[in-house]
Formats: sequence, C-alpha cells, structure tokens
Amino acid sequence: MSENTEDPKSSDDALNWMYACSDGSKEPTDALKISAYQTRQYRTDLKDDPRAAAFQWMLYFKDEAAAKAALTKIENDYSYCAARSSDESSRTTVVKTATGSGGISWLTTVRDKDGKPHVAFADVGSDAHEYFVQSGNVISLVQAMGDTPAIDPATADGQMLGAMAAALGTMR
Repeated sequence: MSENTEDPKSSDDALNWMYACSDGSKEPTDALKISAYQTRQYRTDLKDDPRAAAFQWMLYFKDEAAAKAALTKIENDYSYCAARSSDESSRTTVVKTATGSGGISWLTTVRDKDGKPHVAFADVGSDAHEYFVQSGNVISLVQAMGDTPAIDPATADGQMLGAMAAALGTMR
C-alpha cells in the first residue's frame, strides 16, 4: 500500500454507497441509522490494478442496539446480494469467509460470462474483501477492493476480525 490519499473525514453527510452489497433502496447512513462516520482511503502502487484501494470506516450509532441492528441489516444485504446483482452479462459471487469476535467478513466477486473480472461501477472493483466488526455503538469496516483476485485469499480472515476487535476495544 502507498500512503493514504486523504486525512480521516468525520461526517454525518449522506452517501451514495458504502459496502459492496448495500441493497441501494436507501442512502446507507439512513438505511443503517448511522449517527456519524469517519473514513480513510488508501491507494496501492499496483500497476496491474490502478483502481485497487483499501478503505477504513468507523460507523457511529446512537447506542449498542442500533449498531447491532445495523450489522444484522448488513448481513441480510449480503445474503441476497448474489441473486440481486447477477444477470446475463455477469455473475456475482458472495462468500461469508469468517465470523467471530463480534464481526463478519465477506468476499464479493463479479465476473463476466468468460470468467474475467467484471467492472460494473467506476468506483467499485470487481473484487471486494470486506470486514465488519461491532463493539458497543461502533462498527468498524475495512475494505480491500480492486479488479484483481490478489485480494481474494481468505485464510486469515478470522485473525483479521480478531485484530479489528482488539483494536476497537470496548466502545460505548
């Protein structure tokens, strides 16, 4: 990874998009009932995939119950994502790669009919590896995205969720 491309931003502004399987029926801060968020983006130096990037989000909720409800909605969004996002020109695959430590991780891939990475949106890669961990009234979201299967290995996803939970500590 190269250096971050921007300083962390705190906001309660509306967003068009937040995670790969957002159902899109409502703006994410409204759909998840987010009180405020911080985000930071990192770009890579990968010449083969200039769109590859990582994002870190801290999503703040009014209380722990609201954060748990949001994580439940996120999990529901992922359960319907493949069927909702696939068509005759591309196939979306969603795999839950790990659970534990108050979190869940998913790998979402989009391939064209020939099995090659399919780019459906300018700002979202064909491959998205996403980790969500909830502690108290906070959900931490870490994303690796790009147009390469290099981000797909999931062997350490359980450890990643544990590390995120330890870094979060107990949020209130």
